[in-house]
Amino acid sequence: EGQGWQLCEVRADPADPAKFVFGPGNSAIANVGPQAGDLTSSVEFGDMEFRFSMQLPEGGDSGLYFQDRYELQLVNDPSACGGIWEVKNPRARGWRGPHEWHVVTGQFFAPRFDSNGQKTRLARFENIAIDGVVVLPAAECEGPTPGGAAGEVSRGPLRFQGWLSGVALADVRVLPLDGKLNTDGW
Repeated sequence: EGQGWQLCEVRADPADPAKFVFGPGNSAIANVGPQAGDLTSSVEFGDMEFRFSMQLPEGGDSGLYFQDRYELQLVNDPSACGGIWEVKNPRARGWRGPHEWHVVTGQFFAPRFDSNGQKTRLARFENIAIDGVVVLPAAECEGPTPGGAAGEVSRGPLRFQGWLSGVALADVRVLPLDGKLNTDGW
């Protein structure tokens, strides 16, 4: 679900590089309206490998929340893009700039809990890469990042942040690593 998102073509607005111009097509899903909300999957995930393409305008700021709780930063800033919000900044720079398609890949591992519901392992990210450059080899999250849902769970939805600025997404792929297949989609 996601109000204000649609399939379209995107390109830089020649009058304002902080914006996109949208046209007919289906190569991307983008937040096209001023009242766009976040784009949230209807499927819940635990451990996973992921891959998606994304494009931001100048000054663009978005994020992908894993389990609706842990934010992978998608921002037009090579010192922050691919980092985990308020946890760890990227260690290398893969971001080439706005109005270009970037491929983001990596793994996410859900927190673990014992039979009493006590957390036994932190949520963690591994091998976050932008355009083939590993920008963050590993990061653990003590708890949800700001803007994430409260509490921690074994499974939760993916949520692309859509209200801060324009963001275009394409070729979103998720491979569950916990044996539970994604059969419903977004």
